[in-house]
Amino acid sequence: MGKTTCKRKPIVLVGAGGHSRVIIDIIKTYCSDLDIVGILDKDPLKRGCQIDNISVIGSDVKLIELMEAGVGNAFISIGLIDNFKSRMDIYHNLKNMGFMLPTLIHGKSVVSKGVQIGCGNAVMALSVINAGSRVGNNCIINTGSIIEHEATIGDNVHIAPGAVICGRVCIGSNSFIGAGSTVIQGVTIGDNAIIGAGSVVTRDVPSFSKAVGAPARLI
Repeated sequence: MGKTTCKRKPIVLVGAGGHSRVIIDIIKTYCSDLDIVGILDKDPLKRGCQIDNISVIGSDVKLIELMEAGVGNAFISIGLIDNFKSRMDIYHNLKNMGFMLPTLIHGKSVVSKGVQIGCGNAVMALSVINAGSRVGNNCIINTGSIIEHEATIGDNVHIAPGAVICGRVCIGSNSFIGAGSTVIQGVTIGDNAIIGAGSVVTRDVPSFSKAVGAPARLI
C-alpha cells in the first residue's frame, strides 16, 4: 500500500508588518498542516514585496477571490496597539465571510491541559498559560508572558512581552498589558484599558482608562 499524504490547508495572512514575521515563523516551524498562500496589506507600496519569502499579494479586497479559490483559513498578522480597532474589525469581517481563524501556538510555549482558548489567537515563544485559565478570541499572548491559574482574558487583548498576569485576574476585551508589567492576583481590568510597560497593578482598573507606575495609578 502506498504512503498516504495529508494535504496542507491554505491560509492567508492579513497585515505585512513586523508582527507577520513572527506569525510566519510559527506557521513554518510548528504548523505542518498549514500552507501560507500570501499576505494581504492595505498599503499599495508593499504589493509584490516579500516577508521571509512570503509575497504580499494584494489588499483585503482579494479576500473574496481567495475564498472562492478554496482558501478557507486566515490569520491576522497585525500586532501594534494602534491597530486594536483594525484587528477587531478585520476579525469580524473574516468571520462573517466564513474564514476559519486557527489559534497558532509556538512549540516552545506552555499551555496547560484544560485551558479554554478561542480562535485567532497567537501564543508566542516561552509564554505560559496555566491551568484553569480562559482566553477569548483574536488575542496576542506575546513572548515570555505568563498567564497564571484561573485567569480570564477577554477578546482582542494584547499581553505584551514579559508581562505577568497572576492568578484569578480578569482582563476585559480590547485591553493592552504593557511589556514587563505585573497584574497582581485577583485584580480586574476593564474593557479598553491600557497598562503601561513595567507597571505593577495592585487594584482594579476601570474600563477605558490607563494605569502606569509601580504601584500603578490611573492617569
